[in-house]
Amino acid sequence: MHLFPFRRLRTGILSTLIILIVSAMLLVNAILIKAAETDLTSGRILAGRLLLHVLSQTVQNDKYLSPSRDLLKNIEHSLHLAGFTGALLSSSETGPQLEIGEWGNALEEARASALEARATGNQTQRFFGTGWGVIWFAPERLIMSSPIASSGDKTAVLTVGTKLESIYLSLRHTQKSFLIYLALYASFLVLIGMYLFSRVVVAPVRRLLSMAAGIEDIKSAAPLPDPANNEIGQLFLAVREILAHLEENKARLKDHITSLERANQELKKARDEMLRSEKLASVGRLAAGVAHEIGNPLGIVTGYLDLIKTGVLKDEERTDLLCRIEDEMGRISRTIRQMLDLARPSHPRIEKVSIHEVILDTLEFLSGQPWLARIELRTHLKAETDLVFADIEEIREVLINIILNAADAIKTEGVITIETSGEKDLIIIKICDSGPGIPREHLLKVFDPFFTTKEPGEGTGLGLWVCYRIITAMGGRIEALRPDTGGTAIIVELEIAGPRSGHAGAGDNNHKDI
Repeated sequence: MHLFPFRRLRTGILSTLIILIVSAMLLVNAILIKAAETDLTSGRILAGRLLLHVLSQTVQNDKYLSPSRDLLKNIEHSLHLAGFTGALLSSSETGPQLEIGEWGNALEEARASALEARATGNQTQRFFGTGWGVIWFAPERLIMSSPIASSGDKTAVLTVGTKLESIYLSLRHTQKSFLIYLALYASFLVLIGMYLFSRVVVAPVRRLLSMAAGIEDIKSAAPLPDPANNEIGQLFLAVREILAHLEENKARLKDHITSLERANQELKKARDEMLRSEKLASVGRLAAGVAHEIGNPLGIVTGYLDLIKTGVLKDEERTDLLCRIEDEMGRISRTIRQMLDLARPSHPRIEKVSIHEVILDTLEFLSGQPWLARIELRTHLKAETDLVFADIEEIREVLINIILNAADAIKTEGVITIETSGEKDLIIIKICDSGPGIPREHLLKVFDPFFTTKEPGEGTGLGLWVCYRIITAMGGRIEALRPDTGGTAIIVELEIAGPRSGHAGAGDNNHKDI
C-alpha cells in the first residue's frame, strides 16, 4: 500500500516535499515555543525570588501586622513591577494573615505553600491549575513562598503568586509571526527543491519514458551529463542499451515473421495442391461411372431422334419423344454439373445446408458408379433437425470420400449404411460398412495425411485427411470406430443451424444393386 498514492511523479515529489518541510518547520516551531516557554517561566521564577527578597526587607520587624497605607501601596507597586498579581503574609499557622491582590481559587494553594516554607525554612515554589498554553496544556499560576524575619520565636512567611497567561499570550503572538515566516520559507524551499528534483530526477525519467514509448529516437537521444557520477545517468545509459537491443530483436523478429508468413503461404499452397490432387483422384475414380451415366442417356436420345427422323410418328408421339429427350438431356446436364462442381477448385460459401438433401443428392450422383454395382446403400435419416451452416460442395466431398473408402474396404459384396440422429444441438452422421474393419491400432492414424492401408498405387492416403480438415474447419468433429458387429464406422458431428420442418426423418430407403 502506498503512503502517498499520487499518479504523477512530479505531483508525488511536490506533495512529499511539502509534507516533509512543513512537518520539519512545525517541529522546529514546537521546540522553539517550548524552549521559550521554559525560559520565560524561569525568568518569572527569578523575578519572584527577587520580589520575595525585596518584600522581605519591606515588611521586616512585623510591619505587616499593622500595615500603613504607604506600605500597602509599596507592596502593590512591587508586585506590579515584578509581574505578580497577589501577596499573602502570615505570622503563624493560626495567626493573622495579610492578603493583597487577586488570588481567586488559588488562595488555599498559597496557604499550603506558606505552610511548606514555614516547615522547611526554605523558599518553595509550585504551579497551580491547568489550562491551554501555546501548543499544549500548561499550568495557570506560579506560587512562591519564603520565610521572613519576625519577632519572637514565630516565623512569618511571605507568599506571592502570578498568572502565567501573560507568558502564553506573548508566545502566541510570536508564534503567529513565526508561522507566517515558516510558510514563506517552506514555499521557498519547496520551489527550490522542486526545481532541483525536476532537473535531476523528473526530466531524466520523462526522457526514459519517451524512449521506452518510442516517442524519442533511441539513436538521437543524448546521455545525461556525467553519467558515471550520477545514478540517473547510468540508468539512462542502461535503458538506452536495453532499448537498442530491443530494436535489434524487433528487426530480427520482423524478418522471422516475414519468413514465417512466406513459409505459411507456401504450406498453404502445398496443402491446396494436395487437396486438389485428392479431388482429382476422386474424380478419376468416378469418371467411369460418369461415362456410363452420360452414355446411357445419349444412346436413348439417339434412338428417339432416329424414330423422329422416320416421319411416321404422329404429333402426339413426336411431342412425347421430345419431352423424353429433354428429360434425358437434363439428366446428362446434372451429371456433368455435379462432376464439374466436384472437380473445380472450391471457394467455400457458407450457407444453411440440409444434410439429408445432400446425402440423397450424393447417393443419386453415385448411383451409376460400377464399383458400387454389388454394394447395397441404406439410409436411416432420423435426425429431426438437419440444417447446418456449411458449404454444400464440401459436405458432398466428405460424403463421397467416406463412401469411396467404405467401398474399397468391402471390395466385393456388402452394405454401406448412412444414418443420422440428433443429440442436443448436434446432428450426428454415421456411415458404416460391412468390410473387414480398420485395425484398432490404426484408428487414431486414419486421419493423418498420406496414411493408407491400401496397396501402393491404389490410394493417396489423403481422403480421410481432407474430410478431417473440412469437418474441423466447420467446428465439427469426426472419428473412426470399429463396432463390435464388425466393419468400420465413421462418425461426423456438426452443430445444427436451427429447426427445419418437412424433411425430418426423410425415411428409410434401401438402394439395392446400384
